[in-house]
Amino acid sequence: MRSYKIFQIGEGPGQVNVGVEFLVDGVTVDRHNLTFPADRTPEEIRTEIENQLNAKADGINVSRALATMMAAEVNVERQVIPTALSFTPPAGSIAFPATVTVTPSEPLPATMEIRYTLDGSDPGELSAPYRTPVSLAGSGSIKAAVFDLITNVRGRVFTASYSAQQAPGPQPVGKAALMAAIPQADLSKALANDMAYRVVNSFLINGPDPVATTQEAAGRVKAFVDQFLAGTILSQAGYDAVKALVTGNGWTWA
Repeated sequence: MRSYKIFQIGEGPGQVNVGVEFLVDGVTVDRHNLTFPADRTPEEIRTEIENQLNAKADGINVSRALATMMAAEVNVERQVIPTALSFTPPAGSIAFPATVTVTPSEPLPATMEIRYTLDGSDPGELSAPYRTPVSLAGSGSIKAAVFDLITNVRGRVFTASYSAQQAPGPQPVGKAALMAAIPQADLSKALANDMAYRVVNSFLINGPDPVATTQEAAGRVKAFVDQFLAGTILSQAGYDAVKALVTGNGWTWA
């Protein structure tokens, strides 16, 4: 049986490098590397190669005798390594531990498989075959490529790098939220007390909004309730509510 295989062997700036392997009874008798524009689809590449073979063209750099033989091939085998592998989740910041799924742009035949590495090296003949989603315990990269199991030709290497998601920083505490945290009865008591009224007026009414955007400002909120309101005007429930608001927004109660 005379046959040939077409497979992608890599990419360069604006181009796709394609290999054509000629076989007789399953044994490779010749091989050629070709270059096509990067915007060509696998089907367009297959069609152009087949047209040149059938026309016995020299542009493909195949000997005329071999082109003549291949033009009459029987049971042609066509195998094109997919042009892309995608990763889910996509590369970027994620929560760990995580699992990464690798998906080819088109279904793989039984004679091809995905291999991958986690140590930064490109996948090779001895790299782990991809069977199930890959587990990641922390920041790192996964490199994957499709391999032809018959020729051991490797397609383009695809890489996805992952880093740990950064926990969100402390959030500002606004006037409205602070006033909502203080029980209405405590606010009424404060407004009826001349000293407490001046403090509340300067801090909650005429003071900056939000009242806490730094740890230093969050400390002033604590001082506000500690020194002027706690015990005599602000109830324990009100004190606890203000503390929960400040610490819940990520600030230290100090």
